[in-house]
Amino acid sequence: MIYLKYILKAEHHLKTVIAHEFSKLYGYDNYLKIENFDTSTNIKLKEVLQTIGSLNTVLSNQLNKSKEITHYLTTHGYVPLWVMVNVLTLGELSHFFKNLKPQDANAIAKTFNIRHDELSKFMKNLTIARNICAHDERFYDIKFKAAISSKQISNFNVFQIPVTSGTPTYGIRDIFSIAIILALLLPKKDIQEFIDSMENEFNILNSSLCSISGNNIMLEMGFGSNWKLLSAL
Repeated sequence: MIYLKYILKAEHHLKTVIAHEFSKLYGYDNYLKIENFDTSTNIKLKEVLQTIGSLNTVLSNQLNKSKEITHYLTTHGYVPLWVMVNVLTLGELSHFFKNLKPQDANAIAKTFNIRHDELSKFMKNLTIARNICAHDERFYDIKFKAAISSKQISNFNVFQIPVTSGTPTYGIRDIFSIAIILALLLPKKDIQEFIDSMENEFNILNSSLCSISGNNIMLEMGFGSNWKLLSAL
């Protein structure tokens, strides 16, 4: 529940930034135009067409369901992107971002001091994490297929995570990697609240265990001894 709360906050923030930056470049009603996306290859063109088709489907499904969508479509004949993003899932937003022109995606990613390919990976893993949390499935020991890049994260070394063959042994594909993503996307105040909430839950866990160490479970999650330095990112 702690993770879900802050993933939703990150989702909202991402929607706000993406809608603002895209609208600044192309206007708030031009997100259904092919020329405003990356069509550099036939494969990319197909993905863009699929994304635009998906957006049109969302608009159609939200008509008469969402007051805002219905108002803009019936009164103005279009829906501003800043309204549209509110009815998109994190997965749909991730596909939208993935199909932006590289320079446009980079402009958005710079807001978070990372590269656009890494932000795309962040959104993909956040989507997976969000869905697992929302469905109350086993989460603590999940390992993501796409590892985040420790080399692209300034101050990653503050965690002093052991390295094997040049790769950190934890913190790049476990649920601590999601905490790192949250730390890079959210304000410091939210991250401190996240740290305090997790610390409280770890204390409760440790007091209730008998046959296994709480530290072993924390390491399985990717939380090493310096995990609270999330606030330093």
